[in-house]
Amino acid sequence: MQDVLSSELIDDVISSGTAVGTDSDYGRNLATALEAGFATEKMEGTVISAVAVYGRQQREAAKEKAQLDRLQSTADGFIAPVKTRVRNIPATVTNVYESPRPRHAYPYGDEPFQIITLRDAKGHEIVWKTGSIQSVESGTEVALTGTVKAHTQYQGVDQTEISRAKLSAPSKPR
Repeated sequence: MQDVLSSELIDDVISSGTAVGTDSDYGRNLATALEAGFATEKMEGTVISAVAVYGRQQREAAKEKAQLDRLQSTADGFIAPVKTRVRNIPATVTNVYESPRPRHAYPYGDEPFQIITLRDAKGHEIVWKTGSIQSVESGTEVALTGTVKAHTQYQGVDQTEISRAKLSAPSKPR
């Protein structure tokens, strides 16, 4: 407890806790306890929750910054026209989202699903939605082969959706 009180973040945690607003019982109780500078045993949990409020605000700020960086660093446009087969495009994996999705026939359960986001050398964003799980991680350099399925936009960024894709190790220049 002394480590928290002596840290430099305590003022930030208190100010984020008081910024919750007093339009709810929780907000009024938290602001009252934090402004008083002490807490009874009954208020201890409410005061401690200010740390969670601070953490959430920090995560939201980081998410907004990441989205702004993404908007600024992505090139407008697409890698190729729809229905074009692209081959050996050097790209970097920027995000891998993995989740189950329901199968469409009884009695089958869920099946794995991935959305792999890549960025080519020019800064175009490429998205591949696949049911075959690929063993790639963010930051991996790959050579992409696939068919352009559609041109879309997600959160203000142009995206080239591909299908029937294949990721391989990039070829070395001679």
